Amino acid sequence: MRVARTAPYFAWIERSILLLAVLYLSFHTLPHAWKQLNTDFPNYYLTAKLVGEHTDMARAQEWVWLQRQKDLHAIPNPLIALVPITPFSTLILYPFNGLEPLTAKHVWIVCNLLLLIPLAWFLRRLTGLSYTRIALAFALSLPLHHNLLDGQFYILLLLLIVAALWSDVEGHDAAAGALVGLAAACKIFPAVLFVLFWKRRAWKALISGLLTCGACLAFAIAVFGTQIHHVYLHEVLPATLRGEALPPYATASGSITSLLHYLFLSEPEWNPHPWHVSVTAYAVLLPTVSTIPASYNFVLIVLPLCVLAARALTQQRCRWLFVILLAFALIGAPFPSAGPGRGLSILFFMPRLPMMMAATAAMAVLLWRERAPSTRFWTLENRAFAGLFLLSAGLTMMRTLKLETFARKEMAYRLPADHAMGYLRSSPQ
Repeated sequence: MRVARTAPYFAWIERSILLLAVLYLSFHTLPHAWKQLNTDFPNYYLTAKLVGEHTDMARAQEWVWLQRQKDLHAIPNPLIALVPITPFSTLILYPFNGLEPLTAKHVWIVCNLLLLIPLAWFLRRLTGLSYTRIALAFALSLPLHHNLLDGQFYILLLLLIVAALWSDVEGHDAAAGALVGLAAACKIFPAVLFVLFWKRRAWKALISGLLTCGACLAFAIAVFGTQIHHVYLHEVLPATLRGEALPPYATASGSITSLLHYLFLSEPEWNPHPWHVSVTAYAVLLPTVSTIPASYNFVLIVLPLCVLAARALTQQRCRWLFVILLAFALIGAPFPSAGPGRGLSILFFMPRLPMMMAATAAMAVLLWRERAPSTRFWTLENRAFAGLFLLSAGLTMMRTLKLETFARKEMAYRLPADHAMGYLRSSPQ
């Protein structure tokens, strides 16, 4: 893809913005990331360290047990949790388990910054954008800043996905499949690309990906044992798919799950007065969820941002470029969580959600317009996929309806009756 050149004054504007963004990264984000562990890095580090000490990891998903291990290793974070992290992904930090926690994070930050170099190279080859513009996409990405602050590894995940795309474009099917398999072993959701390989009859990539993912899983079972994976498969993963692995009333995530919880499900403390109490409505709409997107997840949008920006620049459509930049800026921006009892006003606290839906719809329309005129959409294979999707959605609705109904019944037994509230408020001794 060849990108049209811009006027010299515009290039100077780009460089000036890049300089300011790099200064902000250097003198604000990196010092804060360097001084403290923050939230997520200790989750990976402690698990990798316990593996290095040959600790039995069967109880690693138990919060109390993991907090005790945190205290024994003198990690200052108030809370550590493995949920909903896949066990295999924690092994990324295994080489650093001999270091002190903060020192290990320092090394990890440096590694993440170095990963931006091959990432920029791949994006340059895929989109034709200049390194200056790719660096702008990195430096202006607030999710990338959050990755560095929290010690997450979504920069590495982005590199795996971009490298897989480049390998696919260059015809290296086995490498593309292997990279997708490795990414899926780390964070599950890249496994959806296996469906793409299947649809395209890319059997070499599909087999390579499945074998790589299976090898990673076998290695994780050999290291962690079967119990932790049994808990993950039967408890953690279903809760994650429902968007409940983390607090579902945290609107800062901008997920459909949080919106549905606020609108339809009551909760004594977080949502005592939902807009409309309906477990059925929640169950029916649940298949549309985006599970638990945290702010750092959206560093992954650097790839579609670069692709769409390159397309807009090639066609010299400046208005579309501005809309693209604005939409992706809103998607990546952090937003505060709303308090309880917001009703429909909760929508004003979740601008990320409509922006994500609009961007996804726009890309779908773009792909639809560019399809070959002779392409048939309602083929037998597409109908089979649609049927499988509807079957999966129906089973999800039934399971969710049953689960949430039982949860509300159980909650009713724990809450005091209305006639007893006056007595309880008097603080009887």
